[in-house]
This record gives sequence, C-alpha cells and structure tokens, in this order.
Amino acid sequence: MSDLNSIILEGIIDKKPEYILKDKGDPIMVLSLVSSRDEIDVNGETYKAKFAIKVHVSGRLAEKCSELARDGVRARVVGRIIWYVSLSEGDGGIRIRSEHIEFVPVK
Repeated sequence: MSDLNSIILEGIIDKKPEYILKDKGDPIMVLSLVSSRDEIDVNGETYKAKFAIKVHVSGRLAEKCSELARDGVRARVVGRIIWYVSLSEGDGGIRIRSEHIEFVPVK
C-alpha cells in the first residue's frame, strides 16, 4: 500500500501573498488561507471556529497565482501536507505544498 498525502482546502486569502523571485530556481509564493465553520461549544453555544494555514506555491503556478491571488479572494487548493522549518524566520509547522489552485468567484 502506498502512502496517500493529499488535501483539498478551501478558504479566503487573508493577507497579501508573499511573492519571492530568487536568483536561481523557481519563483515561490506563500499565501495564508483562512477557513472557518460554525461549531458548538460544551455549553451548546455556537461560535465561529477559524484556522489559517500557509500554502507554498512554486514554479509556473506561482507565476500565474501572482496575477490572481489577492487578499480577500476565495481559493481552493489541492496539495500535499509538508513539515516546514524556516531557519531564517525561526518558525515551522505544517504547511501545504500546492499542486493546483482554483480561484472561486464570489457570488
């Protein structure tokens, strides 16, 4: 049996995406995707549960996304879960490495 590591996530881009052009290698875009849903707490009260996750986009897909990805735009991401560690920023955690992105029209 092979390991399956794939995720579909839909949410709203909540910050201006960071587009990085490196001297060598593919361009990279990092965007923060926020998703929320209504939850019920132990007292039966409804509240809005939100979470944000960073999405890494690279190569030609990053180039195309740089034209379309904006703060407040709804996006659907298909990708793989990765463990990310940034030595320069001193942070880490779970991120999504995007393989496909759709920008969803707002109704």
